[in-house]
Amino acid sequence: PHVSLEARKIRFRILNGSNARIYWIGFDDEREFQQIATDGGFLDSPVDTTRVRIAPGERAEIVVDFSDGKDVILKSFPEAGLLETYSSWSAATTNGHFDLLEIRPQPASRNSHVIPKRLNRIARLERGSADVERTMAMGGMVINGKSMNMGRIDERIRLGDTEIWKIRNQTGRMHPFHVHLVQFLILDRNGRKPSAQESGWKDTVLVMPEERIDVIMKFDQHADPDVPYMYHCHILEHEDRGCLLYTSDAADDMQCV
Repeated sequence: PHVSLEARKIRFRILNGSNARIYWIGFDDEREFQQIATDGGFLDSPVDTTRVRIAPGERAEIVVDFSDGKDVILKSFPEAGLLETYSSWSAATTNGHFDLLEIRPQPASRNSHVIPKRLNRIARLERGSADVERTMAMGGMVINGKSMNMGRIDERIRLGDTEIWKIRNQTGRMHPFHVHLVQFLILDRNGRKPSAQESGWKDTVLVMPEERIDVIMKFDQHADPDVPYMYHCHILEHEDRGCLLYTSDAADDMQCV
């Protein structure tokens, strides 16, 4: 497919709607662009990059300058490294190496906007502000040893609490972990601060094999046993096989079950 766009800066909103494939997106001429947002909104500042990794359910926004007037192809590149390559291959979800979209710049009717150096001021949740910490151990098609059951609430959370979820991938496959109705901030990946590209609000995070990720979020949306939150792996085949659980909020004190 191809599209004709004005030869200026263009904003793309990218959603990975694939059932399982993880994309490593860039341009065939290796041109640099700026990532400006993640799942939940703007980053604090634009991030200069040539690649965006995006797992099923993840979103990203980028701004690309086409003022040189050259045709260019948005494409999926091979995996970033040996671990990613093996994990994708073993899970039969290979990124592959193929073209996505040809962009054909045309004369621009107006000049590009200037991207601000400051896009947002994220009110960061600090680790010490958490009321509760929970571990989410992903093993095969289960979370914390449980497979999905429509009649069971797996976690009960007090409305208004801030929680840290320690996501632990105990498998040899990648899992994009997704939480409904709330946005979280990544505190660390294997004890290291997240990259600038993952420093914004998110609701989906790709967890590599044997990786440990801590996220922090505030539960300020009411839910109950009749209309609970879901949290699950965003690979369609995995959630269909039971890697999906329920949680609810309430105004009174309730304990984890």
